Amino acid sequence: MVRQSARSRLVGPRADRAGLPFRCRMKTPFTLHFGLAVPLLTCLRNRPFAPSHPMPFVAADATVYYAGDGCQLIYRWYDAFNVFVAVLEAYLPAAAAVELRVESHLHDLYLVYQLAGHSAFRAAAPLDSHALHLPRNHHVAVYTPPASAVVRIVPDRQTHRYALATCVPKGKWLTRHVRSRQNPFDELLLYQKQQLAEYRYLRPSPISHHMHTWLHLLLTMPRHAGIFMDYALQRPVAHLVALCYDECKQAEHDGRSAALVDTARQLIQKLVARMDGSQPPPTVGQVAATLQTTPRRLRELHRRLHGHKLIQHITACRIEEAKRRLSTGHSIAAVAYGLGWA
Repeated sequence: MVRQSARSRLVGPRADRAGLPFRCRMKTPFTLHFGLAVPLLTCLRNRPFAPSHPMPFVAADATVYYAGDGCQLIYRWYDAFNVFVAVLEAYLPAAAAVELRVESHLHDLYLVYQLAGHSAFRAAAPLDSHALHLPRNHHVAVYTPPASAVVRIVPDRQTHRYALATCVPKGKWLTRHVRSRQNPFDELLLYQKQQLAEYRYLRPSPISHHMHTWLHLLLTMPRHAGIFMDYALQRPVAHLVALCYDECKQAEHDGRSAALVDTARQLIQKLVARMDGSQPPPTVGQVAATLQTTPRRLRELHRRLHGHKLIQHITACRIEEAKRRLSTGHSIAAVAYGLGWA
């Protein structure tokens, strides 16, 4: 261990000798304030533990080590022309959690991937309840203007490890072709393009196998010289962006499909309740025509969402309606006739 220096009080993607963010040429997305951590951290000269993600493209001057009160941290970053990549790893065998202050400098969109442990983010002021929880093996897309926040990092109980990867596709590259507000991911891009003053984020969701693949390719990228490294990093990040967009699109499609099936089930219940013997039970074809869809699509969606055939739901509705009518004093013959049984 060495004595805590001015550099250790404020460490970010770039820092000058006074410990202040280097902003003469270009502002970087965010800064981590290790000197304001709870518990108190001390800057180290040597690596405290072996990181799980090698990141061979990161230079030595873009890596910092910290330790204190039963915890050890490694923070690495790479600032490319269109992409910023950073990984925070921690080993906490004795500490329950660590709180870090993070400051964003620009209007940016952050793709955050929780690889080990879990995180809780909250605004720096006022100090209220946590606004965003990110469990292990989940990811989230966050738009934020220049602001300060506090992140609480908690390790896995068994391994005592924590790992968080952050990708920041820079504004002009990302917002060049914004599609529409219909997709939640596009809406975040519009927030970034309009530079709104309030942050927005999508609901955390599990990291898919495809995302894990591109994250692995990104964090194990071999070192290239000059601008080739920037292009090499941009490719996997572009795929991660596309996967986020497709995930939102699929979630929107699944939501519409679930709404269609729920409407069909409610319609069947209403039609069965109206039966008085003068009409046959409702069919899948009739319900599909009323909802302006095809019987095949309605059957497939119902089976995928509920695990059984739609015709079985029609039969179940007739049985439940028969029980209700019998409980109100109707005869068996009248109930059977009214609900279409011979």
